[in-house]
Amino acid sequence: MVWMWIHGRSRGFARGFAQWCVIGVLCVGLGLGLISGCLSDFTGSNAECGNGELDAAEACDDGNTADGDGCSATCRVESGWQCFGLPSLCVGACGNGVLTGIEECDDSNTFEGDGCSSTCGVEAGWLCIGVEPSLCGPLCGDGALVEDEPCDASNLSVSACTDLNLGDGVLGCLPDCTFDLSDCSIQADCGNGLTEYPEACDGDDLAGETCLSLGFLAGELACLMGCVDYDTSDCSGYCGNDEIDSGEQCDGEDLGGKTCVGLGFSGGNLACRSDCSALDTVGCTGGICGDGLVSSGEVCDGDSVGGLTCQSFYFYEGTLGCESDCSGFDVTTCSGRCGDDTINGPEVCDGAGLGNQTCVTLGFSIGTLACQPDCGALDTTGCSGTCGDGLVGGTEVCDGNDFAGQTCASHGYYTGSLGCLNSCSVVDDGGCSGYCGDSTINGPEVCDGNSFGGQTCASHGYYTGSLGCLNSCSVVDDGGCSGFCGDSIVNGNEACDGSTGSCTTSCSTTGTRTCSSGCSWNACQPPSETCNGVDDDCNLTVDYASCQQIIHRFYNSTADDHMYKAGSTTPDAGYVYEPTTYFYLYSTSVPGTQAIYQRYNGTDHMLTTDPTEGTSLGYTGATLMGYMGTSSWDACGRTCGAICRYIAASGEHLVWPFVSDAELAASWPGAVRESCAVYVWGGVFP
Repeated sequence: MVWMWIHGRSRGFARGFAQWCVIGVLCVGLGLGLISGCLSDFTGSNAECGNGELDAAEACDDGNTADGDGCSATCRVESGWQCFGLPSLCVGACGNGVLTGIEECDDSNTFEGDGCSSTCGVEAGWLCIGVEPSLCGPLCGDGALVEDEPCDASNLSVSACTDLNLGDGVLGCLPDCTFDLSDCSIQADCGNGLTEYPEACDGDDLAGETCLSLGFLAGELACLMGCVDYDTSDCSGYCGNDEIDSGEQCDGEDLGGKTCVGLGFSGGNLACRSDCSALDTVGCTGGICGDGLVSSGEVCDGDSVGGLTCQSFYFYEGTLGCESDCSGFDVTTCSGRCGDDTINGPEVCDGAGLGNQTCVTLGFSIGTLACQPDCGALDTTGCSGTCGDGLVGGTEVCDGNDFAGQTCASHGYYTGSLGCLNSCSVVDDGGCSGYCGDSTINGPEVCDGNSFGGQTCASHGYYTGSLGCLNSCSVVDDGGCSGFCGDSIVNGNEACDGSTGSCTTSCSTTGTRTCSSGCSWNACQPPSETCNGVDDDCNLTVDYASCQQIIHRFYNSTADDHMYKAGSTTPDAGYVYEPTTYFYLYSTSVPGTQAIYQRYNGTDHMLTTDPTEGTSLGYTGATLMGYMGTSSWDACGRTCGAICRYIAASGEHLVWPFVSDAELAASWPGAVRESCAVYVWGGVFP
């Protein structure tokens, strides 16, 4: 039976062996008792499961109280496990039909080639169902041929139809891993005496099989009707038929008449081993230690050690024995194991035992040699290489084409190849070329020395001076250049530089002009319109908006009188504001205008250009309303919003927006229009 270590590597068990045992004797707990000479003190008044010590009533103690690791939460050995040493190291028993620890499968045996390996791992090309014991079968579709699969994907057990006695043609493989015979020229014909796929046999053609090859001991093999299987009715004798055949000691229930009592035990149940090779006395009770038969309560007896060997306990040589009281195994005659610092068995090295090898003897320059944990190989990870192996190690700065990350670039060059000289001690950059300072622009440079790639002070926007090269040839410095547009100094071909000047506009007024980003004058900008009777802003319109004064009209229905206010819509007592802007006047006196006044006689208001007019009629006051132009009316009349001066039959003068002659006659009989001015605007301002 093969033991798989779950807690710790096998080497860990071997290295800890001396700590667990005295004079190399292994302690085994599992209800199998203890090997003598080991850990004599397992009792104590303060039993505590999980402390790593075997206290009273404990069968194991692995330093924890977790279930499922071989030693239960109550420090009992779990089914399918065995535990060794202190703290207990528990292992699952491969081949007992119980899945434990890291087992992928357990089919109740340790045979190879049946799907579940001797170490209870699923073999390649097989699928095992996780029942107990495990059931394993070929895995169809993985391309691997196992057991009796004729084919699997493109992997065929035979290459052509002729190999199956089916004539010519190309074989294929169906999804169920049986041959695709559709291209074969011959199909199987049961009864023709020739075994053809998928026949097992045909008449006397048994495809080379016999009773013996099928596991029987004797007899004559035949072929069943239909050619689908063998007729083994004449075969006789095989392990498992409950009959003792030649070479068998027992078979199933057939124990050859022997019993536990007959073998010297007081009672119990005698059995037969599964391979029919010997009687199994484990179920017998009251046996005698020393009779060579393992009975209940015994770990082993004499040479009966349950199929275990020194190798089962990770030794290389020796013969496993049984303690004289049958309570445990005796490994004192076993020798050699990985972890004893001595090279033996198949070991290449063992701990500090390196077979006189060092990093130097293995061709390295320096370092510390070690041994792999499984003693199967030397560990050279602590060694560093030699000059010529192409790997930088030890005191080397280079080796072959290995420059430890150094390149021509790290040496300040742009291209080329490094070399390794002087026994791997010097990196040679003689094969590199192109660097900052060789006065030639190359690599990532934008300049080098006096080479600027065609750049000049002029291309940088200056008029004179010299360029420089800075920052490892990565920056062109124009600090030595002078004179440029924007330095507030007119130089070169500049018309201006950051200044503002006066200019004459297209309408002959004085405007301003600014200097452009290219140091040339921008267009002359006219000034804002002012109230001066001149077209200042060159928009072909004189004054207007900048000079207008809004005149509002108010009405007193009782007196049937209209009055006017400049810029105000607040009526006097008895008057109502007429919300429409009535007309506009100049707000200030400019050349070509005259003042307009409003006078009042207690009942009527009048507008006049003479602040004394109407005094004889009782008009008083002279409120300045604004200024109107004095130019003659050009007959545009109402369309241009002219303001006119009228004289009534009484000699009274009035200033009023233009009205037609008919309207004038109807409103003021006898009144005459004297003149009109077009520099005052009525209605909506143009």
